[in-house]
Amino acid sequence: MSAKRRNVEAMEAAEVSDPAEGSDSSGSESEEEDAELQTFVNQRVLVDFEGRCPTQTDYHGIRQLLQTSLPRAHVSWGELADTIIGQSYVGSVLKQCEEEGPDADDDDEAMDADSDKEVFGITTVVNLTQRQELESVQQLKRALLGRCKESGAPPEVRQQLEAVLSSTDDHCGWLVNERFVNIPLPICVPLLTALRDEIEEAVQKQMPYKFSHFLLISKLHKSDRKKAKGKKGQEAAKKQEVTWVNGEEEILDKAAECSFEFSVAAETDTAVDGAWTDRDTRLIPFRRVMLLPVAALLPALEEIRSAVQALPS
Repeated sequence: MSAKRRNVEAMEAAEVSDPAEGSDSSGSESEEEDAELQTFVNQRVLVDFEGRCPTQTDYHGIRQLLQTSLPRAHVSWGELADTIIGQSYVGSVLKQCEEEGPDADDDDEAMDADSDKEVFGITTVVNLTQRQELESVQQLKRALLGRCKESGAPPEVRQQLEAVLSSTDDHCGWLVNERFVNIPLPICVPLLTALRDEIEEAVQKQMPYKFSHFLLISKLHKSDRKKAKGKKGQEAAKKQEVTWVNGEEEILDKAAECSFEFSVAAETDTAVDGAWTDRDTRLIPFRRVMLLPVAALLPALEEIRSAVQALPS
């Protein structure tokens, strides 16, 4: 593995369906056209992803991914993107890679040539304690504390969050785990494993990555409670369906010391939240902020790895 390429790779395979399947052929197409079409039918499209050290060309992609954490929050996401790029020894950006030669790992020129490809994900950690002088970090902390108060979280949760974010002795790391919604779940294992290893290596080098807690801002969707009516409806509301955007974060949530959540329906207008009809079960976008003791990350990562391995191939 070169200094720029992370040992983080995954493959997504999708089957291309036959557009003529189940239809009555009019015979207007020539046999030659049919033969050409068949070359693309029932094929598997393979897309390779790889983890790379963040570089300046990734600035806009990283910034856009960070913004989705707290939509429309008054936070200087650009400054945080620059911070992540400046600590490229920890964390990875996820990019699509092209097939390269056997010596590609040592071919820095080839890697620089496609360094401006779209960023599909970012997995890293930002030391909110060590970086507390940054305006963006102060803004992020204020936004989180404000959301915690507005959410009606129990007083003990608010007190613990404030204590962790204001401490100067015990460091808190913002665990950034963002990726496009169509990226396959298994990619999270090598990304998180690489991050864990890089944090451990940084600590051994006396770098400021020794944390007491990780803070994670997770995306999830819930079914609309307003549609619940009567006794059965109330029971259904209690068993409200929750869909995690990043499935592995459901396991991290179980390991959290405390958490709170809030709706971002008023701030989110992306297509992922949908356009609903009366027959649909409307899903409301939420954010769940959780504090994880640093010791909980390793067992949670093992549980995530086991869950991914159990997925049908």
